[in-house]
Amino acid sequence: EVRLGRFSLRQAPLVLANILAPVLVRLLDEEGLADLLAPGGGLVLSGIIETQVEDVLAAGTRAGLKQIERKQINDWVALWLA
Repeated sequence: EVRLGRFSLRQAPLVLANILAPVLVRLLDEEGLADLLAPGGGLVLSGIIETQVEDVLAAGTRAGLKQIERKQINDWVALWLA
């Protein structure tokens, strides 16, 4: 919706997504999630099962992002990418 121009805001300094890893990978690879970041902005992703972290990180790398921080509680992971 944002990328289609339905909102006045096109980019933000912080984008948060708490969704399962396969959806995050699709959003990064096909939907331009990283394009929503303002220059110097960060993307916080959570709801990621530990065994799927590498898939999300690979999609982030393909989108031009790098891991800044990783937090984990049991099998659940949150990532900060920029």
